[in-house]
Amino acid sequence: RGGKFQMVRTQEIIDKLSPETKRLLRDETYKINVPPDFRKGNIEYICGSILLNGEKHIRYRRDIIDKSRLKEESAEKQAAIAELNSIILSENQLHVFQPKLENNMMVLFDNRRFLHGRTKIQDLERYLLRVRFNLS
Repeated sequence: RGGKFQMVRTQEIIDKLSPETKRLLRDETYKINVPPDFRKGNIEYICGSILLNGEKHIRYRRDIIDKSRLKEESAEKQAAIAELNSIILSENQLHVFQPKLENNMMVLFDNRRFLHGRTKIQDLERYLLRVRFNLS
């Protein structure tokens, strides 16, 4: 029960951003926490932009933008993250792809072109395996 996979094309999200927010997310750097599973060495965070490759790709997870660090940023940068979050959370305004995944199925996609997540997992015996491929 629960844990339904969801994904949205990042371009759809980017297209809904205001020009000023696009500029801030593309040109400004943000402190981005590196989740423990992805750390190499003792690096706890990186500094980088959210929009990449000429606004075609996005690097974002709500839980990796440190709230206490964000409070130290300018009001404009805080507003840009708030606008991005409001678009991501407005599922009724996005084309959310929610395939029904059966046992032993997997999904492969480009993490920069799709924002993805899942609903809360309620089944305590559910097994979820995350595998990361770096093809570059």
